Amino acid sequence: INFNLSTSEMVNVTVLDVSGRVVRSLVDGEFFSSGSHQIIWDGCNASGTAVSSGLYMYHFETSFTSEAKWMVLVR
Repeated sequence: INFNLSTSEMVNVTVLDVSGRVVRSLVDGEFFSSGSHQIIWDGCNASGTAVSSGLYMYHFETSFTSEAKWMVLVR
């Protein structure tokens, strides 16, 4: 998951399944400096178990923006 920040700020990134249930929180209120960043999801849920192939959404949120995008996990 790639993102750019124009200013330093706190970031939240959460992965959800197609039903809207939280699969895993990748970043929870961590401070990121301005610039380009990348977060890698290993395809596991919060307990470390691999999830099945399919369609997932990630929700990216800062104090200034919020967006959700779909992604496909292929095993």
